[in-house]
Amino acid sequence: MQPTISRHAQVRIRQRGYRERDIDTVMAHGTVCAEAIVLTDKDVRKAIEARKREIQDLERLRGTAVVVNDETIATIYRPDQARLRRFLSRRRGMGVEQ
Repeated sequence: MQPTISRHAQVRIRQRGYRERDIDTVMAHGTVCAEAIVLTDKDVRKAIEARKREIQDLERLRGTAVVVNDETIATIYRPDQARLRRFLSRRRGMGVEQ
């Protein structure tokens, strides 16, 4: 559940040059304290490392296909260019961002 942003906080966000999405970032990655959530150097390092791993995974998995039949994963592999073109020419919505 996303907390409501008070009028005071909305004013301070604008005055201090923050964006509303900055609040989401601090809340998602920060350290929970008694009265606040603080984004520490350690939190930043951990988040950056996680994103670096995600980038490495994306680069490693480029061109990989996961074959799904009736909501069951059948296999995973790197198709040749002809099959890859065939897959891409017959796209269908599966609730996954394209």
